[in-house]
Amino acid sequence: MTICRICRQEYTKRSMKQKTCREVECEMAWLELEKLKVANRARREARAKLKTRQQWLKEAQGYVNKYVRIYTRLNHLPCISCQRPLGRVFHAGHYISVGASSALRFDVDFENGGNVNGQCIACNHFGAGRQSDYRAGLVARYSEECANRLDHAERSAHISIDDCKAIIETYRAKIKALEAT
Repeated sequence: MTICRICRQEYTKRSMKQKTCREVECEMAWLELEKLKVANRARREARAKLKTRQQWLKEAQGYVNKYVRIYTRLNHLPCISCQRPLGRVFHAGHYISVGASSALRFDVDFENGGNVNGQCIACNHFGAGRQSDYRAGLVARYSEECANRLDHAERSAHISIDDCKAIIETYRAKIKALEAT
């Protein structure tokens, strides 16, 4: 016995494609739901086509920041600047700001040291990033070479919409893998 997806009554399935109990009301409701799904998918695709590069960058940055926060929380890493334990709410702070270097905007590397790390709100927002403390934290956590690499890295890079889409997919998968653990 199978349960109808519309009226929730039990029925005997006559074919593998059968989704409802074959009552007229259920069949009509199922068709309406399918039409809505198709319309919503088309609307979502049309909305994605209208997005500007800035909107794609913002969405990609959101996924990168979420990944950094989840990774930092799961590995119990302290604030990169002040070395205090991070609370429930904290930022994904950049050593070299996004405005100063578009090339380092998505530079996340927890093995060799990246430009984006977990940072408490006091250091990132109110302390204006605490650049010198951030550098000292990079040297302590990773190495002097890491800090020097970031200091002397290329400052500009054009990140296309296709790059943003690839970043979104990459970090969406990384987030899913972290949340599964």
